[in-house]
Amino acid sequence: MEDGKVHKKQQIPQAGTLDDLWKEFVEHSKKYIHHHELAKWQRQAHNMCLATFGKGELLVETDFIEKYKHEAGAVLTCATAPSTTMMVALVHHSPDDDGRHETDAWVFVSSDPNHDFDFHIYAMDIILRYYITGDGRADTAGTPVPTVHIFTDGCAKQYKGKRNFYAVAKSLHRLGAVLIHNFAVTSHFKGAHDGIGGLLKALLREAEKRGQRIHNTQAAADFLQVYAEAKEDGGGHFSSWTPTGSRGSTSSFLDTERSLARS
Repeated sequence: MEDGKVHKKQQIPQAGTLDDLWKEFVEHSKKYIHHHELAKWQRQAHNMCLATFGKGELLVETDFIEKYKHEAGAVLTCATAPSTTMMVALVHHSPDDDGRHETDAWVFVSSDPNHDFDFHIYAMDIILRYYITGDGRADTAGTPVPTVHIFTDGCAKQYKGKRNFYAVAKSLHRLGAVLIHNFAVTSHFKGAHDGIGGLLKALLREAEKRGQRIHNTQAAADFLQVYAEAKEDGGGHFSSWTPTGSRGSTSSFLDTERSLARS
């Protein structure tokens, strides 16, 4: 470039032969193949765990969804709009020996823009306490020390950091459960939880297009809660959607600043 700097996507001519180019390509291919094989192995391990986890165990798939911005249809110049941070967690459990596989969908929304470890551990504590010592303890079949398999991506800010490692190590003392946290390789771990998050954001956008103003996080939580309650009885998205092998799903929407009733 004229300023002497190397910019993104800029092609830089290099001297060499076709043999040099081929050798460099082979080296890059080795890294990709290793990465791809590791991702395949992790997906197989995830599917195997999902198919074989037993009575009293929990399997949790969770991730943060891209922020939803509460922008009106028409805005003034330099107008700013609040945003909502959303976290989706799918909790799979098998409460008996009959091979039943049930799934609960938990959604947390917050006006806090930081989708970090503090948000993650706050939500996971609510979820795990519900199944271990709360109203959902029947789903772990009264197991004294249930095992919880958690599957996430490898984001250091949220999961793959020392604070989360410490929380996992102290899980038996803190929650009365054994946590096994599985991390996906870079650019992998897309799943049904991402689809649920995308659906919820699409619902909010469509409602605003039709004239219903959802101006902040609390309004978003109220709207989604009403929608879920209506669809569970009416055969809509939340009552008909089930992961492979499951026999039902329920949904819950909780605001991190005000807990809503679980559906």
